[in-house]
Amino acid sequence: MSGYYKLSYWEEQLPGTLEIPNAFAPNTDVLQPKHVVVTEDRPTCPKCGSPIGPFGHEPPDEYELEQWGSIFDDIIADSPGFLVSQRFKDCWLNSDCMGIDLFMPVTILKVKGPKRNIKPVPNYYRIEGKLDGAMLDYKRSGSYYIKMTDSSPTKPTCDLCGGFAPPYYDRIVLQEGTVQNNDIFRLYNKNQITLITQKAKDLIEDNRLASCRIMPIEMCVSNPGFIYKDYHHYIVE
Repeated sequence: MSGYYKLSYWEEQLPGTLEIPNAFAPNTDVLQPKHVVVTEDRPTCPKCGSPIGPFGHEPPDEYELEQWGSIFDDIIADSPGFLVSQRFKDCWLNSDCMGIDLFMPVTILKVKGPKRNIKPVPNYYRIEGKLDGAMLDYKRSGSYYIKMTDSSPTKPTCDLCGGFAPPYYDRIVLQEGTVQNNDIFRLYNKNQITLITQKAKDLIEDNRLASCRIMPIEMCVSNPGFIYKDYHHYIVE
């Protein structure tokens, strides 16, 4: 195992299958944005100008929380980015883990769902993993495109950020020498993917922080499912 893990709120696929579970992972809290303020600031690739990250956020971000577990989660996926509890923030700041520049306070307006908790809602903060240059190895990850229309891309359009990066992969393999010293980070050429190190995983588990799914990157699969199985696949060489 590589010692890197993917944070996700979806049930992960099994390697070698085409089945995509159309549901959130069980007992995982879900966010419903109600008032989110985004800025015009957005990181772009210095080579091609393509976006390589989400728009910035300004407080107050306001959400409703749909609770499915018996306790409030300490890490909740909010694509792109994550919400973390006060417990997570305190544990992180008291550790030597790196990769979070800002804990932006958010407001939870309402809690609903089949397992609504009568306990007070913890303070939550929005975070994003560091975009530090770590790169997905397209070839070793088995990355590919599917040509659904004549205009569908069939290869990366930028050799730095990928441009329109391949949406599907059989596993996650990182380019050697691109990972920096951060314990939570996004991939430069596939910035929708947030990874954590073994140190961050140990922090979460040792402090019994309730989390979204944490999957070894070798077990992570992204494919289009049976509906597209007959379309032509373009594997990234």
